[in-house]
Amino acid sequence: MKILFIYPNRGHQEALSTGLSYISGWLKQNSNNHNIKLFDFTWNENIYDCYKLIKQFQPNIIGITLSSMDFEFCKKLIFDIRKISKSKIVLGGIHPTVAPEESIAFADIICIGEGEGAFGELVDKLEKNEDITDIKNLWIKNRDKVVKNELRDLIQDLDSLYCDRNLFDIWKYVKARNYTMDVYAGRGCPYNCFYCINYILNKAYNGKGKIIRLRSPENIINEIKDLKKKFSLKQITFPDDTFTYNKKWLIEFCNLYKKEIKLPFVCNARVENLDEEVIKNLKQANCYALKIGIESGSTKIRKEILNRFMSNAQIINAFQLCKKYNIKTLSFNMVGIPTETKRDMLKTIQINRYCQPTEISVTIWIPFPGTHLFNEVLEKGWLTDKKVSDYKLGSIMQYDYITSEEIKKVRDYFSFNVFVKINILKAVRTLMQERLFNFYNNYRSKIPLFIRKIVQSISNKV
Repeated sequence: MKILFIYPNRGHQEALSTGLSYISGWLKQNSNNHNIKLFDFTWNENIYDCYKLIKQFQPNIIGITLSSMDFEFCKKLIFDIRKISKSKIVLGGIHPTVAPEESIAFADIICIGEGEGAFGELVDKLEKNEDITDIKNLWIKNRDKVVKNELRDLIQDLDSLYCDRNLFDIWKYVKARNYTMDVYAGRGCPYNCFYCINYILNKAYNGKGKIIRLRSPENIINEIKDLKKKFSLKQITFPDDTFTYNKKWLIEFCNLYKKEIKLPFVCNARVENLDEEVIKNLKQANCYALKIGIESGSTKIRKEILNRFMSNAQIINAFQLCKKYNIKTLSFNMVGIPTETKRDMLKTIQINRYCQPTEISVTIWIPFPGTHLFNEVLEKGWLTDKKVSDYKLGSIMQYDYITSEEIKKVRDYFSFNVFVKINILKAVRTLMQERLFNFYNNYRSKIPLFIRKIVQSISNKV
């Protein structure tokens, strides 16, 4: 079976798709008969090179991982692919999971939720010319109707999976990120933030197995040892939403990591999970930075709109503990949240002043289809048909109490306003980075690709 995977990645993030990597790994674990190729738009923006590969390769299946930000691009891509190929087009990833009705309109098949078992079964049955209409996790167009199959149970033994990074031109990613690599420690999130896909997944997978699944520390360590040897890595990133959720597991992992690996690493954390014992163990294992979601400085906005229940005291304490153990911090923040006023945004700036993170990430809130907040703003008539390709570029909402321009201005000067009273040089630097980012977006089409990559790399650190 000839299979072509496509990674749209219109934001050109220097992170390969772990979803495609694990599906490719599943296929290679279970059969050696498949011819698998990838077209990666991260490094090649020429859409005609993609069409050329399709004509030459003539795949039986084209699998596309689709985020909501890539949806408009992929609609055109699929429309043009239909003209040159009779391949079955399968969409998977975040967008088909949260917006299946919208996604199936442009594909032959969509995969909802975890894709390894479903895609593997699809390939196996197509190869044997068997009926595919009953495969769990898949919606399948069958003549004039869509067969909507139920979800299969969640994969519980993550140690049994294989992440096939060799599907990608892996050295490009390694070098672009200064010999840093992402490693996922688990799957699932226990929290139900109203703006997040995990809210949808937790409801959909209720009764389908444990939501929170962690790989064994030994399994992760063995993978990192192999990666360290192959790529001379300098550091590791753990992008899991809730890396610090299970304290017992975390301490066990940290003890093994400091003995076997020792590379500096960075991970995401929730303030509810951070106490002195956790921070101390992370530091001893050579964790040099934590990425922590503040999102809003307004307790009311956090609780009533975002469904996040940490207190300001918990937030400040977490950042203070990081300072005590000399761990750098990055705070995640949003502006333009539904019902959020300028006063609420000022509270977000103020709590960042108290916390003084090493770096700040500020995005403009965008509703993703299927999420709880998406349905709310749709009902209130606040959602416009405006499209943006980046969370920093502008709001797609039309509120009656604040304009999109005002929200954008708060975002553009957010870091400056946090740092200006503490460190004027740092404030000026962050403001210059924002100005550079805005110039880049205004003249993007006229700037050579390699310069765009440099500017994007700089702006992502704000």
